Amino acid sequence: MSRRKRAKVETRELDEKLKQDDSESDQSEKSKITSSSPTSVGGRRESSSSRNTDAKEKKDEAKADDSKNDDIEEINYKEMLNSLEGAAFQSRLPFDKMSSLEAECFSDLQGASSHAFIQIRNRILKLWFEDPKKQKIGVLIINIIYFCLQPPYNGDPALVMRTHAFLERHGFINYGIYERTTPIPAPPKGKQRPKVIIIGAGVSGLAAARQLQSFGCEVVILEGRDRVGGRIVTYRKGPYVADLGAMVVTGLGGNPVTTLSVQMNMELHKIKQKCPLYEATGNQVPKHKDEMVRKFVQHLKAVITLQERLKSNINKMSDIKELLHSMKAEKDALLVEREKGATGDASILQEFNYRRLNREMNLLCNEYETLVSTNATIEEKLAQLETNPPRFVHILTIIY
Repeated sequence: MSRRKRAKVETRELDEKLKQDDSESDQSEKSKITSSSPTSVGGRRESSSSRNTDAKEKKDEAKADDSKNDDIEEINYKEMLNSLEGAAFQSRLPFDKMSSLEAECFSDLQGASSHAFIQIRNRILKLWFEDPKKQKIGVLIINIIYFCLQPPYNGDPALVMRTHAFLERHGFINYGIYERTTPIPAPPKGKQRPKVIIIGAGVSGLAAARQLQSFGCEVVILEGRDRVGGRIVTYRKGPYVADLGAMVVTGLGGNPVTTLSVQMNMELHKIKQKCPLYEATGNQVPKHKDEMVRKFVQHLKAVITLQERLKSNINKMSDIKELLHSMKAEKDALLVEREKGATGDASILQEFNYRRLNREMNLLCNEYETLVSTNATIEEKLAQLETNPPRFVHILTIIY
């Protein structure tokens, strides 16, 4: 069935190709008749072969350039982590100034002291990313900061401890799967550990549980499934393995998953940006067909967007009609009361309500007219989209 349908749909393309081939063959025969020497034929063969070799060379050069670019990106990323600026970027913090959270927590630092804080913070982050498998302790960092930084940035141990405590508390360092070199802090005398319940044993839940445990909390995780991992699920059958859930790390810079991959000794494989599509027959979908499908999908999305806007406007118009009917009934009842000839405060209140209803009804009528004109514009755009759809020939060949 699929082959028959496909053949019927592709008849237009075949007819056009046959016409082109016939015209090209006629032109080639004419050129052969006019050229008497056999060297011209050989020259054509040489030119075609040279074109093929040029095309192959271009493809090889493109592949080589892609591999070089991949190597350069990996090298640049490793160099970035080994720099103070790269450590700040990986932590999603500005390199040369305080973030809004830091400015709030260190509001007492101004001028030179704030600059010293930035230098200390970047140095601590760099030390963490150099070896994220071991816990970074404040006492050891004080000694490292003293020898690494120049005066006056290394002369305030209290600021170093405050910066270290801030980075640890907010999860910029000492997070993930790392080796603890100090015991978990015990609660004060006479107090129990804080108890926390985490719902879901996914990556976020497990990471939060480990972090809270490192702060001295007692953690209980509730999971509805018979497995952990959440969206990350691996299917195994014999020697075959397939990931059914999340499997791609989108963006390494500023991504804590990159640190987790280093801590777990996971090797990340670079994914090429090119994503070829394949038909059911195993053949790669040509670019022009892929482009036609993309345009057709965009066309459908545009139609759906306009239809949703039209639907929303129609619902608003219906609500305005109901509101106008209720307000008209209220206005008619008010007119009946006015005819009775009320005096004093009652007449003033009736006049106020009457004018209020007139004003509100005028506003609703204006809004209704605006919606009517908007709907007319939307319907005109829908008509244009319906009368000018993209070509369906290539799309049907892919479907069938």
